[in-house]
Amino acid sequence: RFRRLPHPQDAIDASWRAALESNGRLFDGSKFRLAALACADEGDGARLVLRLGMTGYKEYLGTNQAPREQRLRLAADGERLHGDAGAFLSNALGCETVLVTADGQIALLRRSSAVATHGG
Repeated sequence: RFRRLPHPQDAIDASWRAALESNGRLFDGSKFRLAALACADEGDGARLVLRLGMTGYKEYLGTNQAPREQRLRLAADGERLHGDAGAFLSNALGCETVLVTADGQIALLRRSSAVATHGG
């Protein structure tokens, strides 16, 4: 449920092969997919509802990190065919945190430089 829909002209496999050729350390790890956002009025206040599905790093590279023209075509086709511009996109959801220790220090995590996007 809430998974990315396959596009008739998916180029995900070709883009994944190209990424692996330039960086053999990549792997197709599971990621959460942001399928939709909604605001619900609970009477005592509003709450944000996130509809999450599953995707993977391979789908993310082949859709959201595809060249701009391809991303725009995927979004336009999703809107036209399904009323949802994100229907054919991975929309992988990242999660970050700031950890403050008991002594007032902040723990930082450095992203690996061996990733396909936003390394280091």
